[in-house]
Amino acid sequence: MDMNALKWVGIVLAGLLLLLVLLGALLGGRPGQDGRRAAEGGPARPGEASVGVLPQSELARPAAIKVSAVRLHQDYEANEAAADDIYKSEQLEVTGSVASIEKDPFDNTIVWLRTMDDFIHVQARMGESAAAQAKSLRKGQKVVLSCLGGTRILGSPTIEDCALSL
Repeated sequence: MDMNALKWVGIVLAGLLLLLVLLGALLGGRPGQDGRRAAEGGPARPGEASVGVLPQSELARPAAIKVSAVRLHQDYEANEAAADDIYKSEQLEVTGSVASIEKDPFDNTIVWLRTMDDFIHVQARMGESAAAQAKSLRKGQKVVLSCLGGTRILGSPTIEDCALSL
């Protein structure tokens, strides 16, 4: 095979992997989350009321976990399972330096944040409303992103539905 064909095979495989991850996130859920909520005295299922407990919509949202892109990468390198327990599906405030701004095969805007590894960066998928803001970013620019924690794909920690924090 020539290099161009190999490149397209890689792009297609990466796209399929990303599609599977997104479908899993949409259809799945976080294992153990319902049991934890019930044990904490809250409703076992979203929308289910408990006696003497405020509805989920009236509870104060927990503060975002503040973490640097470098630390996020280090935590996933040290122990992916433990890092998922900390960051996955949690609201994050991630600080870092822009490595690049790109589009994925699904036309999503991706901001890559630098880590201490020259080859692996944090992948920040921008939300639809923040995509235009991301286009004004420059390589090396320091940013703070408000995101939902993802997982690790092909070595890179991922964060989803990101917006630039001012």
